[in-house]
Amino acid sequence: MSEAAIRDEENSAAFRELMKFEVARAREWFAQGLPLIAQVNRQLAVDLDLFSRGGQEILNAIERQEYAVLGRRPAISRSRKLALIARAALGRLR
Repeated sequence: MSEAAIRDEENSAAFRELMKFEVARAREWFAQGLPLIAQVNRQLAVDLDLFSRGGQEILNAIERQEYAVLGRRPAISRSRKLALIARAALGRLR
């Protein structure tokens, strides 16, 4: 894969396979980090939880786009963002 292919936003099969690999790797990192949330104070735990869930939602969006992210940024819907924020806010109240 060349810089020109990326610059020209070519979502080739090779690029999409690379993205699929990277999404799987990112999921593993999130899974490894989740237990840390229980080991920090509540405020930081809420922030880490929101960060982790938001990141996982972006990975889901990348999958829905079949890993073709060049030229089309994956996004989380407004309603899903609100749900994530509401969950985080409830965590602060506990």
